Amino acid sequence: SQKALDITSHNISNANTPGYSRQLVNQSADNPIASGDGTGMIGNGVRVFGAERVRNDYLDFKYWSENVSYGEWDVKNTSLSDIEATFNEPSDSGFNTVLNDFFSSVQELSKNPSSLSTRASVKEKGVTVANYFNSMASSLEKIQSDNNYAVKSKVDEINSLSEQIRALNEQIYKYEIQGDMANDFRDQRTLLVDKLSKLAKIDVNEVVVGKLPNGKDDKKFQIVVDGKYLVDNFHRYAIKYKQSDIKNNPEVKILLESGQSQLDVLGFTEHSFRHAGIVSRVAGYILKEIGCEQREVELAKIAGYMHDIGNSVNRVDHPNNGAVLAYNMLLRMGMDISEAAQLMLAIGNHDEQAGIPVSDICAALILADKSDVHRSRVRNKDFATFDIHDRVNYAVVESEVKIDNKRKVVTLDLNIDTTICPLMEYFEIFLVRMMMCRRAAVFLNNTFELIVNKTKLL
Repeated sequence: SQKALDITSHNISNANTPGYSRQLVNQSADNPIASGDGTGMIGNGVRVFGAERVRNDYLDFKYWSENVSYGEWDVKNTSLSDIEATFNEPSDSGFNTVLNDFFSSVQELSKNPSSLSTRASVKEKGVTVANYFNSMASSLEKIQSDNNYAVKSKVDEINSLSEQIRALNEQIYKYEIQGDMANDFRDQRTLLVDKLSKLAKIDVNEVVVGKLPNGKDDKKFQIVVDGKYLVDNFHRYAIKYKQSDIKNNPEVKILLESGQSQLDVLGFTEHSFRHAGIVSRVAGYILKEIGCEQREVELAKIAGYMHDIGNSVNRVDHPNNGAVLAYNMLLRMGMDISEAAQLMLAIGNHDEQAGIPVSDICAALILADKSDVHRSRVRNKDFATFDIHDRVNYAVVESEVKIDNKRKVVTLDLNIDTTICPLMEYFEIFLVRMMMCRRAAVFLNNTFELIVNKTKLL
């Protein structure tokens, strides 16, 4: 039949098309017509019922389940090759050579400690070792940075593939609801799933959810990653960044370290990794306890960890500096613009000088930031030279933020050693911050209370 010739031509034309599955025409002899003169039946040609893909679904599923291992080891091979090249072993200028030369010079010095030339040689070899390790550290940090960017690229690729699969699901449904088989669209979808299976461990299912008007099964195509839908037929759920991605980012690390070095010169308390980690955890805890969506909780954690990176520019106006730095950094990492804007807004409004609670994320950030008062924040080790900020922080032995959903109350519970700092000094520097906490709690439809040494003060 002409249909069979068309399908054959289609198969030949796409013999080298990636992902294409050969198609087979389903046909049978058409009902014959009686001759009318009693001599028998007259053939009526063939009847074509459709064209099917010649493909083994079982092999597809097996391939997808194993392809992720290939992808994992391919990435590991690339990373280990980069590290191997950095160490440059075996060679005449690698790790072993540098260390052996240094210890050989030390050995020579032990034989003749008074020799100035031998001393100079040890010094020279020591400088070489130091330079080598510094170079190694820079190279490994570069590899880490490249790997972080590669993760971002892979996340973008996964989201792109999942969106293409979602769009193909719609096209396949619209085509097959009319009774036809969307063979080419299904081939395109299978090829995309092949690519996706190398990037993530996926579970793929095409489940029957009912019947189409033509009597055929109505199928729903689903892809699950780590127990959560990535694609649910006509819906796609993008993979997004978590606080851990920000915490491991070398740029954030450098900005926090740089900011702290400036604050150390100014005599401020700790505003680096400890503070960032606590504010991140508490901000997330607050929004989780009051029933916010998981993504909003995650964004609050990110804001908490990044809120003080503006100190790397200047302590003055550090919220605005940090907000702009965070916004641009998050966009480079691939975060959605609207989410990056939410974090910029929160970070820019976290300080008591000009900030106000303008969103749930911002309110949680304010409460988490202003409640972090504790002796572990004091950088000055000389008690005799403590200023009022050092005394107040050092006097706080315990500090905890609690959420009471039944009473709709956010509580800051402090245990203060009043032999180190009287309560009046605490209120002298923290009253404005506590008032800001009260406004933040009200924004979250809660009230704020301050308990010090088991006594309610606010």
